[in-house]
Amino acid sequence: MTIMPCNEMDIGRMGGRIAVHGSGIADTADHEGKETDWEQRVEAYECFVPNELAFVAVLVELPSDGCMACWIREVRRVLRSEQECEPGMLVCTVGKDLAFILPVAQGQPTEAERESALLSELYRLKEKLKDRLDTFGLRLYAGKAVSRPESLQGSWAQAKHARQVAKVCGLTAEVVAYDKLGVYSLLYLIPSGEEREQFIRRYWMPLQLADRKGSGRLAETLEMFFRCNGNVKLTSERLLAHYNTIVYRLERVQAILGVSLDDPEDRLQLQLALKLGRISPASASM
Repeated sequence: MTIMPCNEMDIGRMGGRIAVHGSGIADTADHEGKETDWEQRVEAYECFVPNELAFVAVLVELPSDGCMACWIREVRRVLRSEQECEPGMLVCTVGKDLAFILPVAQGQPTEAERESALLSELYRLKEKLKDRLDTFGLRLYAGKAVSRPESLQGSWAQAKHARQVAKVCGLTAEVVAYDKLGVYSLLYLIPSGEEREQFIRRYWMPLQLADRKGSGRLAETLEMFFRCNGNVKLTSERLLAHYNTIVYRLERVQAILGVSLDDPEDRLQLQLALKLGRISPASASM
């Protein structure tokens, strides 16, 4: 496997080749920074991609401490230490980030199963790098799998979008896949404006004000209540609080906001408000 510098256009111009060197890892010191054309850079390492594989672009965000060159050397060392290299995998640097082009099998019959298999592969890659590099702060952002390598530029753009949404929305997962952004991808697109601020003032800020006055972790309790699918007992266990305490807090939420947690529409409004409130700078600084 080889690590080489490239840019976003390079990822899109890969064509049918993935930079690999047999079953081992090639040292690209003689090539880095000397050739600008992708075709020339991979000429010495090319192999043709098996048709049954799909590929996904993965943005690997390295810890902010330490220099980029040091991390690149560490990653290269880790990859060299592997007994077997992933066939068809490419690792390159794009600016201050690492880009992994990860081959994935397409044997699963449904899209949901393929997404689940991809997520498992991403976590496996993350754990491998995390364990071998002995570091925290490593995060992976993945685009959608594509069946044609020349479509990888779109997958890379999705990986970058996943990172941007995760940062703006405060997502803390170590692996963020574009397909799994869900409602956050929509909330990210909602522009700042009076309607957005009114919604936050109506459903989010009253809970923040009540919590600051000592009403007792209302916003946190409501958020955990939704995470536990409306199960009060499980909510109390997760928050290490008495069952009756959780019941009281939820009653306070309903009284303050004038809503009913038994009403599906009210629950939807509250869930959106919790997420939107978390990502709104104005509400965070109130």
